[in-house]
Amino acid sequence: MSEQIVDLIEGVMPGPRGGVGPRGEQGLPGVNAVPADSAVAGYIHADESATRSALGLLNLPRRFVVFGDSWTTTLDGVNIPQTAIQLIGGTLVKNYGVGGASIATQEHANQYNMTNVTSGQCATAQSDSVARSSITDVLVLCGVNNLGGAYKPTVAQAVEDMAQFRLYPRARYWYVANSKNCQNSDDAWAWYSVYIEAASQCGFAVAQTSPMWNWGVEADSWWPSNANAGARHMNAAGQTMWARRLAAFLSGGASYSPNFRPEFTMSQDLLALVPDATVQNRSTIQDGTLYVDLTFTGRKPDHTGTTDILAGRFNRRYTNVRGAQYRTLVIRESSQSVIDSSQIRNNGNRIWSLNAMGAIYIDAQAIRRNQGFYVLQGSVALTQHE
Repeated sequence: MSEQIVDLIEGVMPGPRGGVGPRGEQGLPGVNAVPADSAVAGYIHADESATRSALGLLNLPRRFVVFGDSWTTTLDGVNIPQTAIQLIGGTLVKNYGVGGASIATQEHANQYNMTNVTSGQCATAQSDSVARSSITDVLVLCGVNNLGGAYKPTVAQAVEDMAQFRLYPRARYWYVANSKNCQNSDDAWAWYSVYIEAASQCGFAVAQTSPMWNWGVEADSWWPSNANAGARHMNAAGQTMWARRLAAFLSGGASYSPNFRPEFTMSQDLLALVPDATVQNRSTIQDGTLYVDLTFTGRKPDHTGTTDILAGRFNRRYTNVRGAQYRTLVIRESSQSVIDSSQIRNNGNRIWSLNAMGAIYIDAQAIRRNQGFYVLQGSVALTQHE
């Protein structure tokens, strides 16, 4: 029996191999796997395909469409959104921006007699041939033309205005507000804050401090010159600087926020009242907040006026487009008597104000009763409602 087994083993051991014949098509697991694989390949190549869009979000270059005003157009040889998108390796598929445009639906435009609004850009986007499911990013760069107009929307109205841009089912949405040079007005930040809130409610990533992106030494980069305090556009250097800050935001980085020491100039009103008045400025702007720290020496105990006194002003470019109400006055002891704070209005601790033009006013009581020095300290958030 053992010999038979050995013979059997010897009989099945392989001999020399012959040539390998042609191999058949590799199979795929599952029922109808090959047709399904072909179908998926077709989805990837089709313009109107959720599969292609999903892959685009993960692996393909980002594809942008842009809405907005003249800041989306080429100015002094630089196109801000195009430059920013190129910096992050994306593609600008379509730019619908129109110079002078304001953010509004057509319904709101009709109510407030506005003729150039973003609803026209949205209508163009709906009717053109761009495959909307293939767009990965939507950038809205707009806002400055809404300032000072008759249309001052509620948050609910602004939500309707921002919702009109949501035409692209697979896209991420970005909102960036532009600005004029030294654009200061009492209602401007109220307007910006409303649209920043509305854009957030509509699912946009919002550059909270974008109206401040021109602040700092780069503010001299306006066209035709910084002397034009109402300039709407920067020169090539300013445009490029702004585009780089936009690129950082679109990359998912934190929105640029200025951090520097604002210039402060004492007013002639105070000097006329107290010729030997002096001031020490330690104020700073950090992360979108103005931290006021001004020490005044101004002795006029016999002053009898009751009108608020203009103490001085911050350079407009370093202040903001919104004002602040009465703030805290900090009294520091010295070898001399100081303000009798019991005589100061608003419970004795809120006697200075900062308006939208950067001017600081002091309660006249502070001058009349001051025989030493006093310190104005407080903070003013520059990017939101109080």
